[in-house]
Amino acid sequence: MDIQGNVQSSDGKTGRQAVRSLSEQSHRVFEDVKGLGASAVASAADVADQIRERGAAAYEAGKERASQAYESGKERASQAKGQVETVISENPLKSVLIAVGIGALLGYSLRRR
Repeated sequence: MDIQGNVQSSDGKTGRQAVRSLSEQSHRVFEDVKGLGASAVASAADVADQIRERGAAAYEAGKERASQAYESGKERASQAKGQVETVISENPLKSVLIAVGIGALLGYSLRRR
């Protein structure tokens, strides 16, 4: 104890000085933790941006592939239609008989159910 009645710690600081020192240290720790939190949030935002960019790129690539597949299918359907029209125009009687036969089979099978 000193003349003013303050208790001294083993390192020679009074109680008030020790409390002030502890308060300063805890404030520094708080600021460090706060800085680390801000850094973590910034890193998470960067990761989210990267994921968003990758997702957009994958979406665009998928959209392009789907468009190509659609165009390819459309072209094949058009070719098949042309071939069917050619076969029908070359063999009209045969085509009509086949259509009648298919219609009769469908009618018979649906009537039995």
